[in-house]
Amino acid sequence: MAFPQSERRKLWKHACLLHLKIYVEHEEDDPHLFRTLVDSWYGYERGEEFLTRKSGRPKWFNRRELANHRNKLRSMMPWISLKAMELIERNSAEPVKDWLVKDHAIPLDSLRKIIRGIADVSIESIEAALREYYHIGIITSDEHARLNKKLKKDMPDHWKVGHNPYERYRVAGIRRYEGPLPEADLEGLIVKIPATEA
Repeated sequence: MAFPQSERRKLWKHACLLHLKIYVEHEEDDPHLFRTLVDSWYGYERGEEFLTRKSGRPKWFNRRELANHRNKLRSMMPWISLKAMELIERNSAEPVKDWLVKDHAIPLDSLRKIIRGIADVSIESIEAALREYYHIGIITSDEHARLNKKLKKDMPDHWKVGHNPYERYRVAGIRRYEGPLPEADLEGLIVKIPATEA
C-alpha cells in the first residue's frame, strides 16, 4: 500500500524516534546507528529539500551534495560560517566539493549523552531534545580541521545544556554569516544568538 509523501515522511520520522527510544532504553552503544537515526530524523523533520526526490530518503549532505546544493544552502541551512558563505558565493563554475562540510554543532557524542540523560524517556521527550539540541552548521574544511584539533567530540568545558548550541564555533573563532536572512521561512529553526556570542 502506497502512502502520500507527507504521510510517509511522518511514519519514517516516527520510526526513527521509536528506534531512538529503544536505543536509549536498551543502552545501545553503537555511535553509527545513533548518527543514522538522528540524521534521518532531521531529514524527515525538515522535509522535501532534505529528502531525495526519487526515494524520499534523507540526504546526508556530504561534500558532494553540499556542492550540488550550493545555490540553495542559504535558504536551507540555519547556520553558515562567514568563510563558507564566501565560498558559496564565488563563481558557480568553481569546484567547491572539498571546501564545505556539514558539521553537527553539538557533536554526536555530546548529543548522545544529552539524549541518554532524559529522565522520562518517551518518543515525545526524545523529539523535544532533538529539536532543542540537534543543530548543524555549514563550515569550510579548514574550519572543520580547526574544530577537530580540540573540540572534535565534545563541547567546550564551560558549556552547559541549554547554552548556545554553536559555542564550539565561537571558541574556535568561526564566525557566523550575518547577511540578509534567506527568504525561506526558517521560523523556529534559527537559534537567536546575541552578536557577542556568534
